[in-house]
Amino acid sequence: MCGRLAIFDLDGTLVDSSRDLATAGNAARQAVALPDLPLATIVTYIGDGVNQLIERLTPEVTSEQRAAAAAAFHAVYARVLCDQTRPYDGIPQLVRSLVASGWTLGVATNKRLDYTERILAGCGLRDCFAAVRGGDVTRKPDPTALREIMQATHRPEPSGWMIGDHHTDIQAGHAAGLRVAFCSWGLGHRQDLAVEGVAARPSQLATLLGTGRA
Repeated sequence: MCGRLAIFDLDGTLVDSSRDLATAGNAARQAVALPDLPLATIVTYIGDGVNQLIERLTPEVTSEQRAAAAAAFHAVYARVLCDQTRPYDGIPQLVRSLVASGWTLGVATNKRLDYTERILAGCGLRDCFAAVRGGDVTRKPDPTALREIMQATHRPEPSGWMIGDHHTDIQAGHAAGLRVAFCSWGLGHRQDLAVEGVAARPSQLATLLGTGRA
């Protein structure tokens, strides 16, 4: 397994951030006099970056109102983003086992990089990842962040896995020439896209990665 690369999504793959996102999401709605939404509804809006999330949370508002909603979201999320966000059961063990076995790990997420770094550190995972890219400039399904991680970890030729819970992860992974493992425990939507493996829990992901050819 020595020398393999695995790039992980963040929300819905490494961590369950749904409750903190819902807290900030409802703050955004309150800023434009909209009622709170239940967690289950907000979860369906997650996965395509904060701009899409704000648009889905605040339909049919003016551009000025949406700007106010976005400001409220960021003000609250910056304060609460580690309050209830936790790694999924088995994730810390998985990533540390992979690193110990010689894997190089990265994170490619549509979340802002500063938020991503704080969450990884708060969850005790930051030291496991050699390269981290956020959605500040480009966002999946654009494969740019994945290719940057491949370059930063000295793997310019396609080799390894993209691991995520959303159709954007699948599209970005394949566009970068990587195999894709879909995490069905997450928050996102596969949209019936083809993948090289499916895992219902991190232990299954460990088995899948262990049997794949580098």
